[in-house]
Amino acid sequence: MIIKKKKILFLILILTIFYCLVSSLPVYSLDFEDANKFIEKGSHTASLTELNTIGESFSQIGKILVYIGAGVLVGGVSYIGIVYMVSSPEKQAKLKEQLIGLAVAGIIIFGGFSIWSILVRLLSSTIG
Repeated sequence: MIIKKKKILFLILILTIFYCLVSSLPVYSLDFEDANKFIEKGSHTASLTELNTIGESFSQIGKILVYIGAGVLVGGVSYIGIVYMVSSPEKQAKLKEQLIGLAVAGIIIFGGFSIWSILVRLLSSTIG
């Protein structure tokens, strides 16, 4: 039984190696001239004002997400605070652990947006 499984595995290995060799044959039908023309057309039509409007719209989306995150954080802290006041000492210890996770989430939300804002300001002053 073990010898039969080894033979099957060996056959699968041989077929896999054969498939890898056959499927890795080079392809010579690529034409890069059309791709270069496409890139040249795009570079002529793109402008910095379009990039600035895209950046402004992402900034607005980021602000909305930060406001939503702040609301969720306030709600979470309020809930944990109320439950903490009426809980037993064992449950209070668990709630303190959850509060650490909530604090980390707040740091990620506000820190991420702050880093994004700083990068946008630096890059916009560099570009134009």
